[in-house]
Amino acid sequence: MGHPHADKAHEFRKARRGIDRWASDYEKAARALGLAKDRNQLRGGDVLYWPYIARDGNAYGHTAVYVGEVNGVPCVLENSDARAASRLAAGATQPLGADTFVYVTPLKAFGLPSLVITPTLKIQAAERTPVAPPAPEPAPGGRVMLSLPGKRWQDVTGARVVAERPQIVVVNATKKDGDVWISVQ
Repeated sequence: MGHPHADKAHEFRKARRGIDRWASDYEKAARALGLAKDRNQLRGGDVLYWPYIARDGNAYGHTAVYVGEVNGVPCVLENSDARAASRLAAGATQPLGADTFVYVTPLKAFGLPSLVITPTLKIQAAERTPVAPPAPEPAPGGRVMLSLPGKRWQDVTGARVVAERPQIVVVNATKKDGDVWISVQ
């Protein structure tokens, strides 16, 4: 047995009596497996899908991996047999050389994808925002207490705290004794 996503895409390929799996088969499989996510939560490594109907009438679709910003521009990594000149005119580069069909292409060249997925259910679970740990009872003194992911509460009154990566910060301020409790998730 292979990867659940590939296995499910194979089922959709068989149902349409196709020879090869298409991006549209993978898109249907991702939806069926619950891997879809909100486009506003796009992260590097997410897989993006766009509907595409070819001249022959087949709904192949297009797939690309979101790589994040390259020189300040949101980009995808794609394998495409599109004419290189059209991709390059859209701002794409060929990181593996001009004789390949691999492109790093600005996302704006495609518009919004029809679907964004997290590659696996395990990654999807890891991306979910954890519930903030309950704040312990404040002690007198007007402290600033900080809880980082996986760590206990610590007193950071007067300290400078710098985030290593963008975080969601939940601030719970108590009125009791002037303590402020900050949970970083």
